[in-house]
Amino acid sequence: MNLVGMLSSMMPNNLKTERIFSAKKAWFCVRKQSLMALLWVVFGFLPVFLHGQVVVTPASALNLCVGGDFVTVGNIVIAETNMNDISDNGTGFTYVISLPSADYEFADNVGSVTVTGGDRLASMAIDVDPGLVTITFDHSSGGVPDEFTISNLQVRAVSSGPAGELRRTAGTSTQAGNQPSDNQNHLSLSTYASTLVVDAGNTAIICEGAAVNIGGSPTASGGTGPISYSWVPVTDLDDASIANPEANPSATTVYTLTAEDMAGCAKSD
Repeated sequence: MNLVGMLSSMMPNNLKTERIFSAKKAWFCVRKQSLMALLWVVFGFLPVFLHGQVVVTPASALNLCVGGDFVTVGNIVIAETNMNDISDNGTGFTYVISLPSADYEFADNVGSVTVTGGDRLASMAIDVDPGLVTITFDHSSGGVPDEFTISNLQVRAVSSGPAGELRRTAGTSTQAGNQPSDNQNHLSLSTYASTLVVDAGNTAIICEGAAVNIGGSPTASGGTGPISYSWVPVTDLDDASIANPEANPSATTVYTLTAEDMAGCAKSD
């Protein structure tokens, strides 16, 4: 018998009982604390599952050259986490998103909206103005979480300005976590000044049956090379994709050149 065993055998029964009771009490306290921690986790996160929010997945950011052509915007997805995060129940609700400043503009009436999830969104329509996009739809309660996607918008930079975000700014639709004041980003925009210069050349007078090379000298300079060329119309040109094609028109023709650099900045002349 070791020393601990000897001491235990010499210990009065009431002290043994008290020690066992203390051990059980400590075990009970540990179990109680574990239970309280579990309840805290469950009830702490339960409101998140019961009351989620509408989440906006923005399109990929765009860095636009000032004065360049329109660039197509990627998909913008607006989705409920849980049903009724969009609490509308009726017809004719609106959802308005606006560009950050007049330095940017949308292509008028270019864009689409589609239902990509759920079963309660209906009659979706889109109206695209130079500075904002208005979505109109009907919505009913219940069902499963809904989702809609804005696609094919086109945007350009008309002047140099600060970076900014396309955000919800108005509309009658009530959406948890996606009201105008929540400032969820739909698209990040910025501008840069391109050094691309395009010159389609001077007016040329061509005798019937003759040919002449059109374009500037150079036709394009600056920018981030290489530069691609596109002449329209292609009628009576030997190659509409080079800088100085040979033209042999049978009638008076106005040719327009669009040149685009490697960075995606396009200019026309």
